[in-house]
Amino acid sequence: MSFRFRRSITIVPGVRLNLSKSGISTSIGPRGATINIGHGRVSSTVGLPGTGMSYRTSTSTSSRSKGAVAVRQQTAQASHPRLPRDDQRVLDAISAADITALDEIARNATSEHALAAAMLAGVIAIESHPDWARQMLEWVWAQGTDPGASRFISTYLSTMRVPVRITPEIEVDEALDRNLVGLMIAEWKQADGDLAGAIGVVEQLSPTPAAALSLCESYCRSNLFDEVVHVTDGTANADDVSALLLVYRGVAFRHLGQLEAARLSLTDAGRFRSRSREVRFRALVERSVVYHAQGKLSMARKDLERIRAEDAAYPGLDDAVAALGLAIPLP
Repeated sequence: MSFRFRRSITIVPGVRLNLSKSGISTSIGPRGATINIGHGRVSSTVGLPGTGMSYRTSTSTSSRSKGAVAVRQQTAQASHPRLPRDDQRVLDAISAADITALDEIARNATSEHALAAAMLAGVIAIESHPDWARQMLEWVWAQGTDPGASRFISTYLSTMRVPVRITPEIEVDEALDRNLVGLMIAEWKQADGDLAGAIGVVEQLSPTPAAALSLCESYCRSNLFDEVVHVTDGTANADDVSALLLVYRGVAFRHLGQLEAARLSLTDAGRFRSRSREVRFRALVERSVVYHAQGKLSMARKDLERIRAEDAAYPGLDDAVAALGLAIPLP
């Protein structure tokens, strides 16, 4: 797991950092009257709202002209806003990925940033120090408070997103809050085989599609198929996450012996080509199992042939063919 940043991050109202392959620049001012500093130039843009017309001037920051000096002097303070010392300390630690500094802040019981620093340290250390990261995030979880509601997170990092893989098919981008911490802990517990523990954590989260998906995965692995049906009631195929929820719904109906309901749900899950291949293929594999159980072997074979035509190396395809006893010729 790693940080994934948006291209523009608001540092304080009216001041934004713009991230690109060529480096970092700073934008100051509201839309229509903006000063941009970076890449060796200072640019000013003034626009007329609603007309699409604007006037732009650009001055090299390396110029010795009086105009360039004046622009630098006027914008220096705005481009380096004075931040509270404790805020700056956390921002510096994040920028340097300094988990030791974040740990020190987290251990300071009097710091208003303790919970946020602990969460940030845990997220940053996921790949380099996974065991330590887990301890930090479990401590954050145990406090029972949403770190996303802290002043620091809401002020500086409200737009930041962290990718979390919920299932082999789905990765979601989560905000820096209690739901992110809970989903990470639930994934660790699933990997440990502690399905009851994973369910117990996710059931405490705010009801989001990502939380529902994590629950359905654990419910299915725990043979709690009635719970899967309950969680997915009313689900519509709107994106990859909801499509995979319909796959789990179909799997649950199949295990409950409701084969036609299972087929309908799985057909709904895979009906849009705009969904990811992983989700569509999972829906086809599961539907082939339903068709096989209904005695419709040609339909089961057809679903698996569709996968093979698009990706003959799809993981699990050969196992599915063998498990169903279907002979599908190589392309």
